[in-house]
Amino acid sequence: MKKKVVVLILMLYVCSILSGCIKIPIKLSINDKKGDSFKVEIDRNQKITSNFSGENSSVELKVREGFLCNVVNVDDIKDSDIKVTFDSMNFINNINVSDKLKKYVPNADEDLKKLSQAYSAFLGKSFKVKIAENGKVKKVMGIDELTMAVLKDLKDKSKEQDVKNFIKKEFSENALTAKIEKITLFYPEKRVSQNTQWRIRNTPSTKIPIQSVNEYVLKDSEDKTADISIKSEIKKNESAQPRNIGDVKLNFEDIKGNGSGNISVNLDKGIIKNTDIQSKYKGNIKIVSMDPNTGTQMIPITVEDKINVHVLNQ
Repeated sequence: MKKKVVVLILMLYVCSILSGCIKIPIKLSINDKKGDSFKVEIDRNQKITSNFSGENSSVELKVREGFLCNVVNVDDIKDSDIKVTFDSMNFINNINVSDKLKKYVPNADEDLKKLSQAYSAFLGKSFKVKIAENGKVKKVMGIDELTMAVLKDLKDKSKEQDVKNFIKKEFSENALTAKIEKITLFYPEKRVSQNTQWRIRNTPSTKIPIQSVNEYVLKDSEDKTADISIKSEIKKNESAQPRNIGDVKLNFEDIKGNGSGNISVNLDKGIIKNTDIQSKYKGNIKIVSMDPNTGTQMIPITVEDKINVHVLNQ
């Protein structure tokens, strides 16, 4: 009799799983293999608005990037070495800086125009990244080689220093780590089932020193796809250091905001299929001038950021 009860319970459990009443906890992690390849398309729209001494300013950046990714190695602990090649780049900016603010960013519009014209030199160039199965970047490789290759193909040599500075700022190990982990650093430490929540702290930007605490919820895991929602609390990264620009020192203060979005993941490979994230935060830029006649200025800013990521298997 006891044996029959056990068999009956097992049969009911199996039937519940097959009918969808009970969801087996799943492991969410990167599970690619050597030789895998995929294309990553990223659309980003960031708008920064401010009011300085009664004058409004705004900077809107629209960036569309395409990268070809090839998995060149996966080691015993499932760290993946991925070769990342620039496939397409499109850069649009709309800058309206007030006369009073131009003192601190005098050539912002011209500098961005120069860089957008030089983007073609990046196409076909590559670097490598080592990424763990939990989405954490362990190492960025080949930036020096990338710099030399881009400068070699740069048609307008007068932009060489601008491009060097751009690569140093946008493609340093810290900058690339932040950019990649903004997309990949969401995998939970343990198996999760439907409606399970987990939290991960992230530093998604090196330009504006923010830190986010992201709360993820597994909404569904059917048809080999995991659907995940995300809510973020954004604040200042307290470990960030002030920046020196000419004879002024810039610091960010009182940053607060939030974000939300959705992530869908291919369960076979553990790689993102689509990501949509929106965020908005406010704060102040504190400008301390070496000129005693200028003193300290506070500039309130509002940042709105939207990012969409689409991954295609090749």
